[in-house]
Amino acid sequence: MIVTLSREVCQNLDKIDEMTKILQDTGAVKATLEEVSKVLEIAYRLDALLSLLRQRLPDENSQHFAAMVDGLLQEVRISYKNFETEPRQTRQLSLLYNKIQNLIKEIEVQWRIYAQQQTEQPFELLKLVLHLPEVQSQYAVLTSLQTQLKHFFDYPPLTRTQLADFDRALQDLTQRLGNVEGLDTEIKMFLQKTLSHKATIADLTDNILQWCQQGNHADAFAIRFAL
Repeated sequence: MIVTLSREVCQNLDKIDEMTKILQDTGAVKATLEEVSKVLEIAYRLDALLSLLRQRLPDENSQHFAAMVDGLLQEVRISYKNFETEPRQTRQLSLLYNKIQNLIKEIEVQWRIYAQQQTEQPFELLKLVLHLPEVQSQYAVLTSLQTQLKHFFDYPPLTRTQLADFDRALQDLTQRLGNVEGLDTEIKMFLQKTLSHKATIADLTDNILQWCQQGNHADAFAIRFAL
């Protein structure tokens, strides 16, 4: 009887060990699936960014990002391969999530550089002409376009529609500024000096005086003593 009882106890212990392992594996699988869900979500964002913005970035950056993605895919394959024997892949997937997040930040930095380069000249010209009489009627529209474009500095487009909105706003701003007549290099320099309070009588060349006499330009300027 004691031998039989001992045998049954041993069998029950084996079953308990087996059930404990199953429960542990179940918990490991659940934790792993939660990490997989997080990785999938951020991977979709990475794919959207790269697919959309690759053509807007320098070739060397695009090649660098492509190589980084290949490395990340290799890590995914390894994790998948090891899943059968090691269900708990939370640590590996967490590291993978962080790497994808860092790569997204790199892409966003490069996009910001691109967007600022594209808008640099229009923004500079807008600053020069914003106080001219012929521009006042478009003041709200021009500043609104500038605000829209600046928004894209911190929030890169994730869809073709959003990217088209950036292009459209930039084209609209450029065209409207291009309609301001007579802005040659000399006049732009004069306006820049005026904005920084560095313009003097010596800057009033015949060309600039003639431009000031057009329309209501003269009303936009005042002469004061330098203090």
